[in-house]
Amino acid sequence: MACIYDLHRQRQVHLDFHTSSAIDQVGADFEPEAFAATIADAGIDSITIFARCHHGLCYYPTKVGEMHPGLAGRDLLGEQIEALHRRGIRCPVYTTVAWDEWTADRQPEWMQLNAEGEVAQVRNPREDGTIDPGGWRYVNWLHPDYQAFLEAQVEEMLAGYDIDGLFFDILSFAPGCCWSDHSVRFREKHNLMDASHASWVKFRVLAQNEVSAQLTKLIKGRAPRASVFYNTGVFCYLDSRYSIHGRVAQQTHYELESLPTGHWGYHHFPKLARQISNLGVPWIGQTGRFQKSWGDFGGIKPVPALEFECFRAQALGGGVEVGDQLHPRGTLDRGAYALIKTVFAQVRAAEPFYADSVACPQIGILLAGLPGDDESLTARSESGAVMLAEETHYDCAVLDDAADFSAFELIVLPDSTRITAALYPKLRAYFEAGGKLLLSGSAGFDE
Repeated sequence: MACIYDLHRQRQVHLDFHTSSAIDQVGADFEPEAFAATIADAGIDSITIFARCHHGLCYYPTKVGEMHPGLAGRDLLGEQIEALHRRGIRCPVYTTVAWDEWTADRQPEWMQLNAEGEVAQVRNPREDGTIDPGGWRYVNWLHPDYQAFLEAQVEEMLAGYDIDGLFFDILSFAPGCCWSDHSVRFREKHNLMDASHASWVKFRVLAQNEVSAQLTKLIKGRAPRASVFYNTGVFCYLDSRYSIHGRVAQQTHYELESLPTGHWGYHHFPKLARQISNLGVPWIGQTGRFQKSWGDFGGIKPVPALEFECFRAQALGGGVEVGDQLHPRGTLDRGAYALIKTVFAQVRAAEPFYADSVACPQIGILLAGLPGDDESLTARSESGAVMLAEETHYDCAVLDDAADFSAFELIVLPDSTRITAALYPKLRAYFEAGGKLLLSGSAGFDE
């Protein structure tokens, strides 16, 4: 069956499968028809499945990378695609970018480096306050040889399978990185050689835009109907040059990762959803079935919690997506899919009532932060303004300096917003045309 291209699938699951090479009998209990039947029975119409995980291992026969040794030659990716397509279920394919332990072991010269020349690595705190030394290492995706590796992998998958779409995870730099030779050349080209946080933000965004444009051109040349998404974290700044606008042209949609019981919290999603939904592209709100966060095997959140998280995305005009992780032996958690089925039945019943709906926000809330600002502070200002609008029952949109202000009755500048040279004439014209401004705290009182 040919690939299924439909960006308006509303009930999606994101299926992780980060499985150590030390685990054997991977996929030993996987039964394609039972797998697809469980997905279909839960009311899921799209599920992101996996080609390569953060361990850097592949779940299909590959000549580019290395197949997981515990698979014993089984084409787990191909079996999933065929079984899901037989039931008309869309299945974009996941691959990792910066977190790739297989490459880190074999190509140390491709790694991201900090200012001291050390390999960048995730530093996960333990409950006792110490640091877990086993965090993912960061590969430098600006290295031309690693880019060639990624492109070869994409071409291999597109040649071998009916690919509905591609999901690229962690197209990111570790904080303050990278200072490898290839990154330094990129920084020099863009005059970003100082070690400030502002320069790092600009370097990160410009590099993401350039590399994602290259990959998207490759994909669209081979599979023009495939969806494309780059999971980079949704970084939002008042200066639209470094905000999420940069990748609108490179991807077909947005998936807003925001598991409220993880480190994101419950104030993260409302602000970002109100910015992404204002871009005019399809988007999905992604939460998880986990009681805590990703990889919480056995953790299943209460039905009311998942209802709230899914219905909130629907209320803002988005699709819904629930994160899960497949057991290494290839079985789905029955309790998790009973939970998803219960909630997705209600999601499906509500879909006709907001199909083709258009948001009509009265209030525009400007982003407070610029590259280099204290993002924890500006995020609180922005989230607080959104919460104020929500609690007083006014719909709002979150804006950067590229937005059209004329559609809004009121523009709010949260506590620390600075009126930049690009923003000033737009605000002036809006005000002189009869628009209303609300400046909170020290907003606008800069030099």
